[in-house]
Amino acid sequence: MDQRKQALKCWLSKTLNMPNIDLRPLAGDASFRRYFRLQLDHNNFIAVDSPHDKEPFFPFIQVANIFKNLGLNVPHIFHTDEAQGFLLISDFGNKVYYSELNIKNADKLYRMAIDKLLIFQTYATESDVTLASFDQIWMLAELKNFSHWFLEKYLELDLPQNVLHDIFELLLKNADEQPQVFIHRDYHSKNLMLLPNHELGILDFQDAMIGPVTYDLVSLLRDCYIDWPANQVLTWTKSYYQSAMKNKLFHASEQQFLRWFDLMGMQRHLKAIFIFARKQLRDNNDAYLQYIPRTLKYVQAICDHYTELTAFQKLLNARIIPAWQQKWKTT
Repeated sequence: MDQRKQALKCWLSKTLNMPNIDLRPLAGDASFRRYFRLQLDHNNFIAVDSPHDKEPFFPFIQVANIFKNLGLNVPHIFHTDEAQGFLLISDFGNKVYYSELNIKNADKLYRMAIDKLLIFQTYATESDVTLASFDQIWMLAELKNFSHWFLEKYLELDLPQNVLHDIFELLLKNADEQPQVFIHRDYHSKNLMLLPNHELGILDFQDAMIGPVTYDLVSLLRDCYIDWPANQVLTWTKSYYQSAMKNKLFHASEQQFLRWFDLMGMQRHLKAIFIFARKQLRDNNDAYLQYIPRTLKYVQAICDHYTELTAFQKLLNARIIPAWQQKWKTT
């Protein structure tokens, strides 16, 4: 047994006054956090191992309180040990959106997720809770990581820097043009739960920031883990747009909003690709490589719609995609 798991069991034994703690590991995410289920008096709980030097959990507590005050369903925090990086929270069960979604229920579940998204996007940022800004510095760092981890280290490509510079500048400008709101930053099918009362539960929100209005919507509707027909995605996107305009979240034409949405998706998908590649290169975890083909298809589809992306599209089709396909065959 590794040392942190043993320390977590000792903490739980002392905190809960239970001599024997049985922890069942759960599937994690692309971070250093680990999750375990334990049973106490016929009720299930989740123990979280969040190494404080890598995954500080204070933001989790802060954002959980914000969401609760907005009437959103997030796990209840029962106990914490900030020094060690341990939490004990409520268990939302096993019905993750990712595994529950199907053709029959997708429209209902996505519209519910959009409704909840609109609730926290209208959160008053003028309150006493301070969130960092997902600004150009953050986004540029992610785009540079795409170059470093995916293009250079994973694919071993040396590409024209002027083309990359131009696409990065375009994506940064697009994000900067948008109204800035509360963003979850990982609002997708693996972080949303279908609760027993048919309500929506929200997980993994500790990275919340203030950022572009389309960020969470594109994360939800152009999910790296599951995809839907383009016409259906467009229907949901327009439905969100109409609701957001009605609620005066922003003022923009539908054409402008769809451009924001598409280019924000490009930035997010380039970020996701580098994270998936880095998990393999740095952490020896190749489980996320399977999601790169879908994510690259999103990038290709956006390039087809905007002439400003032509130079990058040529680079994508001539160099990046072939290099990826060759790498994928040998993985």
